[in-house]
Amino acid sequence: MTTTRRSRRLLVAALAVVAAALLVYLTLHDGSKQQGAAVPAPAGIYLGMYAPNTEPGRFDTAEVEALETRLGRTFAIDHHYYEWRDPFPGSLEQADRDAGRIPMISWQPTGISLTDIAEGRYDDLLRARAGALKQFDRPVLLRLAHEPNGDWYTWSERYDRGPAVAGNTAAMYVRAWRHAHDVFAQAGADNVSWVWSVNFRDFPADNGADRYYPGDDAVDWVGIDAYNGGDALPGTTWTGIGPLIAPLYATYAPRKPIMLTEVGSAEAGGDKAAWVAGLAAELPRRYPEVKAVVWFSKDEWKVDSSPAALDAFSALAGSKTFSPAPG
Repeated sequence: MTTTRRSRRLLVAALAVVAAALLVYLTLHDGSKQQGAAVPAPAGIYLGMYAPNTEPGRFDTAEVEALETRLGRTFAIDHHYYEWRDPFPGSLEQADRDAGRIPMISWQPTGISLTDIAEGRYDDLLRARAGALKQFDRPVLLRLAHEPNGDWYTWSERYDRGPAVAGNTAAMYVRAWRHAHDVFAQAGADNVSWVWSVNFRDFPADNGADRYYPGDDAVDWVGIDAYNGGDALPGTTWTGIGPLIAPLYATYAPRKPIMLTEVGSAEAGGDKAAWVAGLAAELPRRYPEVKAVVWFSKDEWKVDSSPAALDAFSALAGSKTFSPAPG
């Protein structure tokens, strides 16, 4: 073989390697996968809130509005929970629309057979919810069947807090999710952005989150629920945000925008104000694909659990990083 022919073959081989590497890069960084569909990922970070009214039987956004007044800003996202047969959207979402917030609806199929969902037995209900959200005519985040990689919800394969629902396996979870997504797509509810949300830690350890992933074509945002329990919860220790989210972030950030769908820190065991300040410092630098943070302001996790914690959250809420308004 002549030197020229050998050089040509080496050049062809090198170009093939470059082309393969470029294909991998484009696959991992495809902009269509990163946008978040109806709720586009911002340049900064959306700041959201779950702040339930503490009065039994009262459902309104008064607590969220009170926090907004104290912080001097409107939240980008407001988080609400609904059970499977609850109608939505309703007055909470209307209030969000009027205020300029994006509603995030956590839809909980408690006690429901995933097989029944996957095989179409709830299609009338799915179409009703899809139609109502389509008529809402504003972007909505829909967080279906969150935290399946724990053992505390009936849609988990490893549920152990009561009678299990027959057939609720990880594989059936995927089928049910994809079927629900298909029904919404057929109804034309393209203002709905689908949020697949898991606990930061698999529990038990072999209940892997990845087994429940519905697929890139049926997910717009990947959510991580991450809590620093400090000394407030049994078996927890003080932990910064990085170690809580790093494993799941590494897996899904190349594919989808990341939302911290539930995040909070206890006071006991460390410095909560410093923990909150760490979000503003660490997320843009080390976890740039985290495009939304939704604080869980209830019980020990409340943003105003101490004056120092509230001051730190006020600084975070006023930072340029967390300033984006809904698109």
